[in-house]
Amino acid sequence: MDTKALLVTEATKLFYANGYKSVGLSKIINVTNTSKGSFYHHFPKGKEQLLIACLEKVQQDIVNEIQQHIIKNPTFKDAILSLLADLIQMYDEKGQINGYTFTIMLSEINGVSDEVHEKCGDLYRQIEEVFSIQLQSRGLSLEVAKHQALMLVSLIEGSILQSIMKRSSEPMRILAQHIDQYIGIED
Repeated sequence: MDTKALLVTEATKLFYANGYKSVGLSKIINVTNTSKGSFYHHFPKGKEQLLIACLEKVQQDIVNEIQQHIIKNPTFKDAILSLLADLIQMYDEKGQINGYTFTIMLSEINGVSDEVHEKCGDLYRQIEEVFSIQLQSRGLSLEVAKHQALMLVSLIEGSILQSIMKRSSEPMRILAQHIDQYIGIED
């Protein structure tokens, strides 16, 4: 793994575990066993530029994971249920959910730049787009598919956050039991 990829991978883990603001540059450099010069070579604008790279990696990973669930399952509903089952299993086994949500990483988002806000918005929009395309392919109009995709992303993200805050996978389990009632995915 090259230095830049190492910095992104390890910083993402640190941001998930501790939040963006709680992780100092010295911690990132220490964990990656790199130098300050090497860090600034790859991220001349500093820690926030690294955060944006982390968000891009998380976005790519989340979208790829969702698409794999869609490919592996015969119906969109089954894909969503499979995704939720993986999230529930991850939470039940590890007591945390890493890699599927980036909100945890950015719990103090108000203190970051417009560029980071835009990147987060892009991430949500891309996930919504994946869901919207699937819903449109099942006969929903563009407008209805976009609305239901937004609701689906909000429900999943909200159930993840509630599970973390309540220290229980119950919110995700309840969502999985009733998902078709909320967004009308029968197949």
